Amino acid sequence: VATQAGKPLFLTEYKDGLQGGPGTGFGGRHGDTAYASAFIVHTVPQLASVEVLSWWGLSDILEENWMIGRPFYGGYGLLTVHGVAKPAFRAFELLAGAGTRRVSSIRIQDEAPGYMRSSTISVLVTRGDAHGGGDDIQIFLSNFGPEPGASPKPWQPAARNVTVRLAAPAGVQENDGANGSWRRGLGLRSPSVVAGAVPTSEAPHDPRLVRRWPSSALLRRIDDASTAPRSAWERQGAPDYLMPDQIAQLHAASEMPTSSVEIFVDAGSGDAVLTVELPPYGVAHVSIPLPAGEATPF
Repeated sequence: VATQAGKPLFLTEYKDGLQGGPGTGFGGRHGDTAYASAFIVHTVPQLASVEVLSWWGLSDILEENWMIGRPFYGGYGLLTVHGVAKPAFRAFELLAGAGTRRVSSIRIQDEAPGYMRSSTISVLVTRGDAHGGGDDIQIFLSNFGPEPGASPKPWQPAARNVTVRLAAPAGVQENDGANGSWRRGLGLRSPSVVAGAVPTSEAPHDPRLVRRWPSSALLRRIDDASTAPRSAWERQGAPDYLMPDQIAQLHAASEMPTSSVEIFVDAGSGDAVLTVELPPYGVAHVSIPLPAGEATPF
């Protein structure tokens, strides 16, 4: 409608829902947990036509009606009243570093869809860095389903193993399956992302385009086990008032863990393969360094 009218589209109260339930007064526990970060990484790629996107709101210090000093209470903000970054803040931190070149025409297909005939796994793939430089591949993965109150058809996502296949020259293919099987997943081949079990032997391959893949990729995670300041606060006994050392512990708990994931090269096709586990409401960011200016299949 905005495009037809020649008007910009502003989404000024973007949020992961207000399904807090009776007596919460605010958005609910989900806003303090990885649910919100998975929602962001799942939905932001769908909002590319929006000129302005504004999360409601930046901080839990909110002047409407009352102000609450409790560290976690289901507030709307990306930061607690003490400035502790919630998982939602970390999701925006990841996306702020996304490349300026998006691998487009992404189509997700799941052989065993979990949510309303769709996969709970979503993907965003970009090239380069946030300033337009380089050719690194960045892959943003989310395992999301709406909880009760957010949708008439809520769905609790299950833990998934996502295998990412960077094909040469077919593109990037991601297959998600249990115990290494190619049972369900995502596939990306230039110029689109296709899901499903595609045996390596059937993947198009041009030996002239085989590249030397790096041996590992940088992996950063957001989930309720690794980036969980609210859980850390609850382990402290959920105090209403915090000592400086307790605040420091919550800041530490909000940091995204960084590790590496090994990249295997398929001897038959030259494809690079790596596997990432995504727990319910988990987010993973995979960064694969590539030499600038090197020929790429996608």
